[in-house]
Amino acid sequence: MLRAFSQARISQSLPVYAGDGAQRAEIEREAAARGVSQQVRFLGFVNQSQMPAVYTAADVMVLPSDYEPFAVVANEASCCGIPVVASDRVGAGRDLIVPVNHDLIYPCGDVPALARLLSQLLADRQRLRMLGNAARQRMESWSPRETIAGTVEAIRCAVERRRCN
Repeated sequence: MLRAFSQARISQSLPVYAGDGAQRAEIEREAAARGVSQQVRFLGFVNQSQMPAVYTAADVMVLPSDYEPFAVVANEASCCGIPVVASDRVGAGRDLIVPVNHDLIYPCGDVPALARLLSQLLADRQRLRMLGNAARQRMESWSPRETIAGTVEAIRCAVERRRCN
């Protein structure tokens, strides 16, 4: 995400990292090496009860994970009316993000694609608001029935692949 942000050269925007983890020092070094450390904010640990304030202060949430079986943060941001951009390796993409807009999913590791997507989104505040509203509406319509149907479909696909081998 940080590489994409620096490539996109987005003015009047700042990446905000919530949480304290093993990668924080690496991300801080990367920001300094790319000359964007003055534009990046590290909030450190944020109590779960404060996360809605973090989400609603954002224009977009980016989840560039190379492995994320589901990603509850996608649910949380969407409930707060924040559009979610995610790599194609985030499990929530199919259920929560694609129904909002399939263009919000990009190929994992494709930094130029993420940079283009961020540039487009952050240049169009009206579109961001519409996507945020659509994300919130998606969460209002999402149900356990859909979760069960998705699980059954995943199992069906896994069984069919096994038979093919």
